[in-house]
Amino acid sequence: MMSALNHENSSPSSSIDGSVNGRGLRHRKMSLQEAVRLAADLVSGQQQLKPSVEQVCGLLPMVTPARVRAELKARAAANGNGPSEEVRRFIEAWTGLSQVDREQALQIVGVAEVWDALASIVS
Repeated sequence: MMSALNHENSSPSSSIDGSVNGRGLRHRKMSLQEAVRLAADLVSGQQQLKPSVEQVCGLLPMVTPARVRAELKARAAANGNGPSEEVRRFIEAWTGLSQVDREQALQIVGVAEVWDALASIVS
């Protein structure tokens, strides 16, 4: 039995293919009963969940979101759709740094350099 939530195409957590996008799931406005039905649909396989990186890492506490993102980027690069080997090494090094080490690295590189790189991505 598919729930009525299946047909909420305007929901931020519904994908084009009808699966439930985990990124918007927490913000979805549902009654308790609707949430229970959706949970049952997901567990039974009647609907498919595309979980966020954070949700998957919550199920696998030994895995950090940074490491999953690095793996996804490495896979994209291996398929010819991603960054160069140099960028992959940088990402791997970055994900291994503590917050303090990252801050120190950014100070050494220079805030202006970092902002320029960010601005080129956003523009």
